[in-house]
Amino acid sequence: MDIIATFDPDVIFNNTDEGSQSLADVGNTRLSKDTSSYKCDEQQIILFNKKNSSMFEYEFKMTISNVVIQAFNLVNGTLSEAEECAADETTVAPTSTETIETTQPDVSNTGSTTTMATTDETTVPETTSLISTPTGSTPEVTSNSPITPRPDDPPIQSYSAHGENGTCVLIQCGIQFEIHYNTTEQKQASRVIGVPERVNFDGGCNQPNNTQSLQIQFYDNWDLRLTFSRFDDQGRIKFYLSDIDLTANLSKELFPDIDNPIFRQNIKTTFATDTITASTEGSYKCTKEAAFLLKDGTVMSTFNLQYAAFQKNITDFSESGISECSSDVETSSDIPIAVGSALGGLIVIVLVAYAIGRRCKEKGDYDTI
Repeated sequence: MDIIATFDPDVIFNNTDEGSQSLADVGNTRLSKDTSSYKCDEQQIILFNKKNSSMFEYEFKMTISNVVIQAFNLVNGTLSEAEECAADETTVAPTSTETIETTQPDVSNTGSTTTMATTDETTVPETTSLISTPTGSTPEVTSNSPITPRPDDPPIQSYSAHGENGTCVLIQCGIQFEIHYNTTEQKQASRVIGVPERVNFDGGCNQPNNTQSLQIQFYDNWDLRLTFSRFDDQGRIKFYLSDIDLTANLSKELFPDIDNPIFRQNIKTTFATDTITASTEGSYKCTKEAAFLLKDGTVMSTFNLQYAAFQKNITDFSESGISECSSDVETSSDIPIAVGSALGGLIVIVLVAYAIGRRCKEKGDYDTI
């Protein structure tokens, strides 16, 4: 479902903007299958893209509740069986004391939460190999998988995008996000959400501006879109990760202590041409954790990453033409250094033993004389 809001600024705000303004929501909101209706009684916040006029900037949020929608396959005007939103599924009916309880997910099975106060310290994992700093961010005008985020490293999976010439993008990795939010106690906290095993994914091989993309859909209205671009590096064609576009559903089910749930939060970040770059003749590889700093402090981390784009019906990664991340290269170079150091130490020991043995022999000969 796409939503467009149109309003007249002069009427609402009594300013000097003339004519109507239209704003689109930040992403394509997935509701239910086309054979079902969608039902959500809980309050949801839908964010819209900012709109700049000649004089003002407009920011729009829409709050909805008690929603029932079905757009296709209605029979005699009757709604089909409803698919409930995740927020409704976790709500328990009010008791006689008018208190509302919610079923909280088991923390041991829902990812990790860190509450940050002014005295807290943030621990950075030792395995993190890089933080890719974006060159700038650009504002941006399902799967019904069970919500079971993992507290440990996410599963390593393969994702691909297909076109007329077969598979053009192939990615293998585990993915997780560290997302910051405000709690009901007015504290800042962060939560790690991993991409689960059950996902839907697709993509495009002939996208605008000579790009290719991969889109991964998971949980309830979570959407990750990776865009890849290519460039000419002194006559050699290379590809790189140019955009990460995450749409997250900050619901009470995933963030039990969140102050204001956000139905569709869009986080889009654009990167420079040196971000995980490789030649079209090969692939990019980083076995250690790689972290990408996104807008609003969100961090996307990958594990055992290997990917190739702008390919023709790729089925597996070639063993040649692999561009490795710096941490993998350092690890590989440490091995011969360690071996060389061990051999050097062994040679020193042999020489010392030889010198001692020779000296003892000469002393023995002298005593005989």
